[in-house]
Amino acid sequence: SVQYFQWRQSRGSAEKFHGAVVSHRGTEETREFCEVAQVGKTLRTISEIAGTAIYSQVAILMDVNSMWALENSQGFQEDKHYFETMLRTHKSFWKQALNVDIIFPDSDFSRYKLIAAPMLYMTSKETIGKIKDYVMSGGTFVSGYMSGLVNENDLCWLGGFPGEELKEVFGLWVEETDSLYPNDKNAIQLFGKKYEIKDYCEVVHPSTAETLAVYEQDYYKGFPALCKNTLGNGTAYYLACRDTGEFTDDFYSFLCEELQIKKNAVSLSDGATVHVRTGNGKEYFFLENYKENPGIVVLKGRYRDLESGEEVLGEVSLPAFGLRILCR
Repeated sequence: SVQYFQWRQSRGSAEKFHGAVVSHRGTEETREFCEVAQVGKTLRTISEIAGTAIYSQVAILMDVNSMWALENSQGFQEDKHYFETMLRTHKSFWKQALNVDIIFPDSDFSRYKLIAAPMLYMTSKETIGKIKDYVMSGGTFVSGYMSGLVNENDLCWLGGFPGEELKEVFGLWVEETDSLYPNDKNAIQLFGKKYEIKDYCEVVHPSTAETLAVYEQDYYKGFPALCKNTLGNGTAYYLACRDTGEFTDDFYSFLCEELQIKKNAVSLSDGATVHVRTGNGKEYFFLENYKENPGIVVLKGRYRDLESGEEVLGEVSLPAFGLRILCR
């Protein structure tokens, strides 16, 4: 449903100047009223999408309790930027034109080829067991720094980090975490490029894990920064540090190609995104541009514009802050 607050603008109290569909003027002539009316017309035009669903091969594991516990802990830096890290991870998939779900510890993991779980600070034995089963069954799981430190009661796991069977899942143990000052940086190299590292660098010791990248500076120079561990039929990756976002983009792009995860578009301009809903024997492509400049989405195949009815092929232009809905 599409809901609006307020429908009719209040005459008094604190919200009397809050936006509304019907203003104090009480007419149908205002911009707000006309735009809401247009939404209604558009919904009638695209009514065939009712009952369709989103199917994702990628998910991001988020735990609000873990976020609260982490932000309230007195260790590491004052602001851990958990939510910003989640958003940055999501953006990496968003830029690849991928459907991505936000899931929780009690969600069904088996639906996904790839699960990213940044900063999974708090984990119960049940969640750890689900992660292990997911990897053993062929899933690819990615986590890293500041993960598996406490149980559901915010008590540190004894016996080393990450707690319990997560050490087996990732094939390593964490000795310590170096919290960097804002001006302090480190670096790693992978994919033929050098990437800047900031904020957090964990000192890890692989047991069964393979080292893919190492730190280039400081007292832990040469120690693993990215590890890969094979367990059962699946794979777990552990990123022991925080990057500026460039490595996150390249790393998840590499993983999605390796796992043959289907992208919704051939290419996107900066700020454009594509999401797909499926149903009625068709696929519905939602093309959005979040920039004040025109955007471009390149698709493969032929499509029909649900609003105009025109046939669309190849390169699709989007106006500033524009939206197009296509089907095939």
